[in-house]
Amino acid sequence: MRPRRIQLSGWATTLLKLLIGASFLVPRESVAQCPSGFGVQTVTYSSTLSGSGSDAYDISLPQYFSSSGYTLIGASVNVYLTTTATVTFQNGGTTTQSFNPAVGRSDDVTMNGVDITGGNGSSNLPHTNLGVAGSPTDTKTYSGVSVFNNYNIINYSIDNSDPSLNDFQGTGGIAFHYTTATYVNFVPTVVTNNPIVTDNFTFSVTYTFCQPTSLSSNIITFTATRENDQTAVLNWMVENEEAGRKYNVEVSTDGVNFTAFATLPSDPSSADATYSDHYSIQQGTRGKLFFRVRQININGESGYSPVRTIDLNTGTASGFSIYPNPPSDYLNLVFPSSGQGWQVDILSADGSLVQRNYYSSTNTGRLNFQRKLSTGTYFTRATDLQTAQSYVAPFVIH
Repeated sequence: MRPRRIQLSGWATTLLKLLIGASFLVPRESVAQCPSGFGVQTVTYSSTLSGSGSDAYDISLPQYFSSSGYTLIGASVNVYLTTTATVTFQNGGTTTQSFNPAVGRSDDVTMNGVDITGGNGSSNLPHTNLGVAGSPTDTKTYSGVSVFNNYNIINYSIDNSDPSLNDFQGTGGIAFHYTTATYVNFVPTVVTNNPIVTDNFTFSVTYTFCQPTSLSSNIITFTATRENDQTAVLNWMVENEEAGRKYNVEVSTDGVNFTAFATLPSDPSSADATYSDHYSIQQGTRGKLFFRVRQININGESGYSPVRTIDLNTGTASGFSIYPNPPSDYLNLVFPSSGQGWQVDILSADGSLVQRNYYSSTNTGRLNFQRKLSTGTYFTRATDLQTAQSYVAPFVIH
């Protein structure tokens, strides 16, 4: 297979590097660093759940395991929470009531039976005035209030200076127990309230480890995109291309142990070139696929791209579509069903959130860009707020 190459002029290459180069830098652990010449990588395992605001969940996620000498230097546990609430206040007293209510939250996480961390949050409701009991104004209802929007309520990190990091390593799983409690604060005792709460959240553990090979300084971008249920598309850009190089495209199911499935030769007809390859997804494959590119120079030295991830547990563009593509300043959205509500995110190629919108009880929608998007590949992710099912469709800005 010959690589596909896109010729870029010098100014275009420079501009593209300025626009997206920083987004593809490998994250550096702030406390635990890898030795010189070792690349830092991360792998994340997650579970997406929903609830009613005061619940208990038992979640099992894999421990970190490597058979290839990859040294674990850190782990983190995070919960990103989206919560809506409908709250009704009723005055049972003989005097009027004036107060500033707030919806509060207190969550807790245990790991293998040991409490490790907790998190809190609060969101204010409007100032509320209630008439005396029995009057027409003794009741006030706030419907569908957005209490938290992708709020990082749990954020726990540990590095290799703490012996407890060993609890994250092994060949089995970690048993997390996650409890949530939602309540209403700053309400007079004579006022009753009846909150109805809906939670959607992602619970994840992220491992940071040292890759015992250096990252390539020539591979300046690398993306992995799920084109459909059968195909993943890999694209990367190389600067200062040289004759005799080759690129092994590698895949992993755990983010640590990789195997090569394709080899592409370099095309040094210009200093900067872009390559593309495809990976065939086997029917029935679930979980995550991790991809990287190994650059092998003519002298035998190797360097790697950062690792990119495709989550096969989320929906694809099948059943969810966008147009026009490429867009100019808006997208039309076609949802798989009307649903009770949709959260639509625009993500950059490195997974950063660019924009978020909400839609309710509709099969279609229009998404206007809040700002002019830079040249590059983006992803539209639509999440059904009732089932937490996600659908993803890519688009390109020229």
